[in-house]
Amino acid sequence: MTVPAWLNKRLAADNRFEPADVFAAFDVVGRRPEILAQILKDIALDDGAGELRKALSTGAETLRGRLWQDYESAWSSLTPLQQAVIKRLVTEEAQFTPFSAATLAVYSSAVGEPVEVPSVQAAIEALRRDNLIWRSARGQYALEDQGMAEWLKGRRPAERPEQT
Repeated sequence: MTVPAWLNKRLAADNRFEPADVFAAFDVVGRRPEILAQILKDIALDDGAGELRKALSTGAETLRGRLWQDYESAWSSLTPLQQAVIKRLVTEEAQFTPFSAATLAVYSSAVGEPVEVPSVQAAIEALRRDNLIWRSARGQYALEDQGMAEWLKGRRPAERPEQT
């Protein structure tokens, strides 16, 4: 049973969540079920009857604003090389090859000086320690929080990941 269906069984007939609204909020909060569940519970239990659709949308947008502030803070604390690694990871996704010659050239261009494999390895390890990326297999990495990819793609055009 889905969370909206479970909650709707406990709410008055005129005070229920629309599945499409819940799915839209799920996208807004970076597809993080624990965050969505908390928003749904808060709205259903604290805000009472009436404007559940509007409250759900507003709650998700407010939370996304806070998450994006957290992403901005985390981003500003990264070195230029760490930022370049994340940008390339977001751009390449499953095809991300962190140590290829083409990728090293992208890093070098981003930081303004030659970049060698050991520097990239150190940057990746620092990103892993900070829980920003994780390694699914040897040489395969992904963002811990896909919301950061959405935030990065939503930034001003000059700040977006390069398209290579």
